[in-house]
Amino acid sequence: MHTSFTHIARTPRKLIGARITSVFLVRHWLPSGWIKSECGLKIWQRSVGADVYFSKMDLPHNPIVHCSACDRIIFLASLTRGGWTIWGDY
Repeated sequence: MHTSFTHIARTPRKLIGARITSVFLVRHWLPSGWIKSECGLKIWQRSVGADVYFSKMDLPHNPIVHCSACDRIIFLASLTRGGWTIWGDY
């Protein structure tokens, strides 16, 4: 799946080896969250989240601290007439 994320990433080489570790329904992840109120019931019902792990950004040898927030991102996507559309990240 192509996203603008790959175009704005400062170091595209760090995207090599990225893999999806889980996929989940947004309505189960955020049952009463902001997506339902801000985006509407249909988007909330039709959206999935994909947890993406970037192995090249998992740096256990970081001299300061291991940053688990640096090696993961959750993309939010919905099925539209044109196919799957990524509309957010978390």
